Amino acid sequence: NTEPKQFSLAVFTDPYAAHKDGPNLGVSLGYQMPWMYFKAQVFHFPDLNGIDYTEIAGVPLGINYHSKFNEYRIYTGLKLGFILREGLNPLVGFEAGLDLNLTENLFIGLMGSYDYRTDAQVWGAKEEAYMRASGFIKVGFRF
Repeated sequence: NTEPKQFSLAVFTDPYAAHKDGPNLGVSLGYQMPWMYFKAQVFHFPDLNGIDYTEIAGVPLGINYHSKFNEYRIYTGLKLGFILREGLNPLVGFEAGLDLNLTENLFIGLMGSYDYRTDAQVWGAKEEAYMRASGFIKVGFRF
């Protein structure tokens, strides 16, 4: 695929966590090339287990595939960042997803991540660090 390089701006939420623990919202800015992508994102979850959760993360290296007629994009990448929750708590993981293009610029998508998080002791869990799978829905715009 030789589509031109493009930026993307998306908003996303974890609907399962929203149902269970309240509203949450994230914003991402990405740069998509024909086979690689990079992304920075901020995700905020007010009052998660009694303490605000803010995640600032990026994908320094991701691979993606755009379908021949650009109907969809599939992707996976390495996720690095930190959680702001009574200090800085490192985070590392992977993300993967599917974007469906509604128009040339507008898309909707499903995204999942599997992260090693180090904020458990902040909200009283016994473990020092833990793995967490999360699922998101998103809507975005490419420009």
